[in-house]
Amino acid sequence: KNISILNNENYIYYDDKYILTKSDQNSNAYDILLFARRDIKNATIPNFIKIIAEFAFEKCNQIEQIQISNNNSNLKIIDNYAFSESSIKSIIIPPNLISIGEYAFSGCTNFQQIIIPNNSQLQEIGQGAFSDSALEQIIIPPKVKEINDNIFYRCKRFRKIEFIENSQIERIGKYAFCETSLKNIVIPQHVSIIDEYAFNSCMNF
Repeated sequence: KNISILNNENYIYYDDKYILTKSDQNSNAYDILLFARRDIKNATIPNFIKIIAEFAFEKCNQIEQIQISNNNSNLKIIDNYAFSESSIKSIIIPPNLISIGEYAFSGCTNFQQIIIPNNSQLQEIGQGAFSDSALEQIIIPPKVKEINDNIFYRCKRFRKIEFIENSQIERIGKYAFCETSLKNIVIPQHVSIIDEYAFNSCMNF
C-alpha cells in the first residue's frame, strides 16, 4: 500500500497508485502499468499506457471501476491474470486493444460486463480469460479467431454470446462454455473445430 522508488530510472511511482516501467529501456516513456496498490478503489488508466502487466491488479478486492479513454488510449495489451480475483465490476475496452491475456478476469466474482466497441481491433482473448466470473454476455469482434479453452468456464450467469458480422472465429476450445447458462449460439461460418467438452454441463443449452 505504501511504495517509494528512489533514484531508479527504470521505475516510477505514479499518481500515488501505480508502479510504471518501460517497454523500451532506452526510452523516456513509462508505458507499462506494472503494479497497482492493493487498496485502490477507482483506477483511471493513463492514455500513455500500452500494457497492463501480468497480475497488475490481481486480488485488488476494493476496486470497482476501471476508466480507460476510448478516444485516445494507447492501451494494446491486458496481460495474463491482470485483474484476476479482483472486485472489478465492469470494463469498457478501447478500440486499439489487441489482446486480453490468459485468465485476465478469472475469479472476478463481481465482474458482470465487458463492453467492446464496434471498431475494436481485438485479435486475441486468452485461455480462461473470464472463467469463474459473473460475466453475463459478450459480443465478439470480427478479428478474434479463437474462443479459447476454458474462456467462460464456470461462468454461471453467462447466457449470451454474439459474433459480429464477418467473424473470423475458426475454433471453439475445450470447456469453452462448460457450466454456463448459455441458451443458444450461432456458429460463425469459418469455425472448423469445436473441441471436446466445449458445451459440457450447459443445462439451459
